[in-house]
Amino acid sequence: MRSRPGRRRAYAAGLSKLDAVRGEPFPTITAALAMADDAPTLSGVDAGATETLTRAAPIYRKAWWPAHRAANRAWQSSIEALVNRHGTAVRDVLVKWYGLPWPADGYAVHLSGYSVAVGAYSSARGVLVVSSLDSSYRDLKGLEMIFHEAMHQWDGPVFNALNAQAKALNVGVPIDLPHAMIFFTTGEAVRRVEPAHVPYAESLGIWSLRLSGAQQPAERLKGPLEDTWRPYLNGRGTRDEALAALLGRVGIAAAAK
Repeated sequence: MRSRPGRRRAYAAGLSKLDAVRGEPFPTITAALAMADDAPTLSGVDAGATETLTRAAPIYRKAWWPAHRAANRAWQSSIEALVNRHGTAVRDVLVKWYGLPWPADGYAVHLSGYSVAVGAYSSARGVLVVSSLDSSYRDLKGLEMIFHEAMHQWDGPVFNALNAQAKALNVGVPIDLPHAMIFFTTGEAVRRVEPAHVPYAESLGIWSLRLSGAQQPAERLKGPLEDTWRPYLNGRGTRDEALAALLGRVGIAAAAK
């Protein structure tokens, strides 16, 4: 077979440089793969990506798929047991705290041997993808993180709620605040059902990282979240009062820079 180096480099030079969450055609491709199941061909997506995936599929099926399928099944069995035990309680408290609706059928979680660099993501097309090989997504941390990714489907309404309070205070919303709130809130939700749980952000050192394109580590948000958001989670005041108090701390600090 004649070598076609241009096509071999198609993924490296193109799709691999895009944002898997919002960088079209990636969300469309992810949604199509999620629906394809074990179909021998893929349709309805970028032609170049389809050709590249079709050519790579036989090699993947032979070399990696048996091990990845086994990992997927093991992860699913473990996390499903936790969802059956705690899922309703975690979902209900998140809905209560955020005051936003959850789909009646929930969110499907799609497994892959490998996902993005951080191990999981929630696509702009509503597809949740988790790496079954990433050890940081196992047991209670895995339970926490599937709810974390599902909460990203609330990003639009949450930005709107934060922006409404920020406008009243004449401050800006730090770009990483909604993501930091998700880490803080999902960790607390799982700890409410399993008190021994160490939240993902604590156990993996997330607060020392820069989230969502921020220029500074998220550590600067942790104290204000403890002081203003946690009291709300414990039953004090309303959501919007808590958001206003939180922005009164981090919004003013961000605007002063």
